[in-house]
Amino acid sequence: GWLVALRKKRGAESLALHGKAMRVGIFFSMSILWQRPVQFIVICVRKLLLVMLPYVSAAVADAVQGTVASVLDHHVILSVTTCFPYAFLSSFTIDGPR
Repeated sequence: GWLVALRKKRGAESLALHGKAMRVGIFFSMSILWQRPVQFIVICVRKLLLVMLPYVSAAVADAVQGTVASVLDHHVILSVTTCFPYAFLSSFTIDGPR
């Protein structure tokens, strides 16, 4: 911020643009505050489903196992909950880095 204020190549426009960039940076940095609790809740639901597997019928267990292995995979949970408000990105993160 100090260098932007000193140089001001475009005058007040430089400071206005710097202010916008700082607000966007803070917005994305602070989004982690709600992401971590959401990730924790979804991971707990996944664990609960896995713990319940021995106590349900075989057909239900197979369906739950398939859901946990695909939709509730640990990497998918982290990717989707990180991109959740920015839904247009989730299609790029579902499969992970391949």
